[in-house]
Amino acid sequence: MKLTSASVLLAGLLVISACKREKENVSPEGGMPGGNPTATKGSFDVHFNNVVRDLDLDLGNVYYTTDDGDTYRITHFNYYISNIAFNAADGTRYNEPESYHLVKEDVAESQLIRVNNVPAGEYNSVSFTIGVDFYKNIDTIQVGNDLDTANGMYMGEGKGYIMAMLAGFAPRSANGKLKYHIGGYQGMYNTIKNVTLQFNKPMSIDGNNQNIYINADVAKWFDGPNKIDFGVLPMVDTIGPGAKMIADNYAQMFSIAEHSIQQ
Repeated sequence: MKLTSASVLLAGLLVISACKREKENVSPEGGMPGGNPTATKGSFDVHFNNVVRDLDLDLGNVYYTTDDGDTYRITHFNYYISNIAFNAADGTRYNEPESYHLVKEDVAESQLIRVNNVPAGEYNSVSFTIGVDFYKNIDTIQVGNDLDTANGMYMGEGKGYIMAMLAGFAPRSANGKLKYHIGGYQGMYNTIKNVTLQFNKPMSIDGNNQNIYINADVAKWFDGPNKIDFGVLPMVDTIGPGAKMIADNYAQMFSIAEHSIQQ
């Protein structure tokens, strides 16, 4: 009888111990994978740095050269970044709500996008859209935000937003000017582009702020898969094949520069 009681007692202790270990391995609500009960939400600061190859973009003052030898200088450079999402190592992702940002080279503060309330976890890439998604293009007119038509990035009703724009000067252009207003949100001339960039190393969020630095290389507009000759295509301001060619090029202009943790 004593042996049986001891056996029952031992079995009970084993069950209690197992239950305790199992409880310790449960990830709490909002916690990091692995069961850290103190993990909290944090934020990402996404910095966009506009460059021409290895040089910072200098509006209006510097002439740059394409792979084919055409020279140009830039006076205006804007683009929309939408639907920012951070992809976790476990396959989940965090999508920024109402994620529409107008990045302008001549407005320094627009080049920093802070995304708050990012769940604790380990992230290995960031995804975003260049331009404005289909639904906002057909939505009611926006006022008082980056989608406000007063920003000069709207082509008109039925045409939607200018996804990205570049203006400047080039000697080979017939009138010496460059103008690219890239639009089109559906059909064969859809210029909406989705991008995913892998981090150089995984980035952990646990109540902290992480910095991501992204370069946008303007040279890719002209030296991408579609070579742009300023003597042939110095201007695009309508939806069509020219806009699609430019968009296919600038889809490749983004790359991760570096990242660091800010406590």
